[in-house]
Amino acid sequence: VFTVSGELSDIQNGIEVMKSIINNNKIINISIVPSPDDQILEFLKK
Repeated sequence: VFTVSGELSDIQNGIEVMKSIINNNKIINISIVPSPDDQILEFLKK
């Protein structure tokens, strides 16, 4: 269950969901995930 603050943008929320999926070692169908732009890639590296 994700509690999302109204201050979070859709991109930030998407990143948090992606991180949670990765951290839980769940397999996702990569074809449904939009190609990440440089900003998202940099955020995920942190």
